[in-house]
Order: sequence, then structure tokens, then C-alpha cells
Amino acid sequence: MIKLREPDLDPKVLDQLEELIFAHPAYGELCKERFGHLGSLKGARALDIGCGEGYTSVYLAVNGAEVHGIDKRSGAIDRANELARSHGVSDHCSFRTGLVESIDAPDNSFDIVHSQGVLQYTDRARVIEEIHRVLKPGGLLILIENMPNHPVILLVRVIRRIVADDGADKAYLESIKGYFNYQEARALIAQLDDGDWRCRHLTSLATFFWLRLQFLPNLAPVYWIDSGLKSFDRMLLSMVPWLNRFVWIGSVSGRKKQIPGDTP
Repeated sequence: MIKLREPDLDPKVLDQLEELIFAHPAYGELCKERFGHLGSLKGARALDIGCGEGYTSVYLAVNGAEVHGIDKRSGAIDRANELARSHGVSDHCSFRTGLVESIDAPDNSFDIVHSQGVLQYTDRARVIEEIHRVLKPGGLLILIENMPNHPVILLVRVIRRIVADDGADKAYLESIKGYFNYQEARALIAQLDDGDWRCRHLTSLATFFWLRLQFLPNLAPVYWIDSGLKSFDRMLLSMVPWLNRFVWIGSVSGRKKQIPGDTP
């Protein structure tokens, strides 16, 4: 298994919790773009699909939202509850064990629905149907997901399956049902108002691994190259849109279309 370098932060400190989310090696930049300017969420009801240990859920609760988190792992739910308690937002968070293909909530229940790195473990079509069902008209959807076609990532995935030598690693690999792809992203965007596509890591994957692998040093020239490759990626993807099919991490955001005469 590839071990990525992650920030060594104390999640009980509010500023460090935010930094931990925004500094995630793979998803952090897109998280910051999607969440960094939302401001106060007071009165909003949010659903965190596959909430894990609750970092994003607690971040939303600290910013005023009433948050409901679902994850199939009971241990993760226990840690999410502890994180909410440590930040004083237990009364704004409700975590439960369950499958995200069948969300126990009425239609049009949530102002925000978030999913990060979750769809690959699910029946994606069913989850997207459920998300659309529970999201209020005018409600905000944020997906940040792994994509299937980056050549280097494909090679890493193949090697990982070949060298997997313990039950836990093999069970994890077998839990992956397939990756959210660009065609699905475009279809989903077409169902949203203000639908937006953003992505990371095409050529910049070269410096990503240098900067994130635990056994490699962080060298200043690599940061400069990384910045240049990210700028090059933005230009290349805008000029050659079909290359969006080959990025590693992609994000869809937008608002559920409102029925004429309805209020959000």
C-alpha cells in the first residue's frame, strides 16, 4: 500500500481541523475551493455521505449546519461522535451506521449533500438517485471523487492488486466496485443548476507523488515544478477538454433544479 504523507495535526483544534481537510494530499485543494467560501451555514441541513471519522461533518457543524453523517463502518461512526464532542457540536451532529444506497430520510430533506472518495465503494447510480431524492430544490451538491483513467494511477492500482498479501488489503481492494467517470460527471452536471466541473492531477501527478510519499524529502524546486505543472494542467484541460477523462480526482458541484413555483 502506498503511504502518503499527511499533515501531523491535532484535530481537536478548530484551525487545525480546517487545515487538515484542506491539506488532504488528494482532495484538499478541491475541498478548499468547494467549502472555503461558503461562510455561515446557520440553519442549513447537511448530509455527509460516507462521513468516515467526521472531519468534514464537524467542519460544517462548526460553521452552523445541522449535519447528518452516514457510514457503513461502526468504528468510524464512533470516532466521528468523539470528534463532534471534542469540538462542542454534538448537538449539531447526528451520525449513524448505514448504506448510502438507501438513505433513511424523506424527499427534499437537505440543503447540502457532500460525498468525498465514496462512490467507488457503492452502486453509484443508486447513490446518485438517492442524493437527488433527498436534496432540496435549490440545495447544493458537492462531490469530490476518484476517477478511473489516469494511466499512472491505473498502473498503481494494478500493482497494488498484484502485491496485496494480507486479508485486510485484499478485502479493501475487493470493496471497490468502480470509479466515478467523466461521462457520469457530465450527465450529473446537466441535471443541476450552475453545474460545475473541477479536477486535479493530470501532469501534476508527477510532483504529487514526490511531495506526498513519506520516504521522499520535500525539496523547494519540486514545489516550483508542482506549481508550474498545475498551471499547465489548467491550460491543457481548457484547450483539450477530452483530457478531463484522464484526471485522477474530479469534482461536481451545483444546485438541484427547482420546480417552477417552488421556493428553495
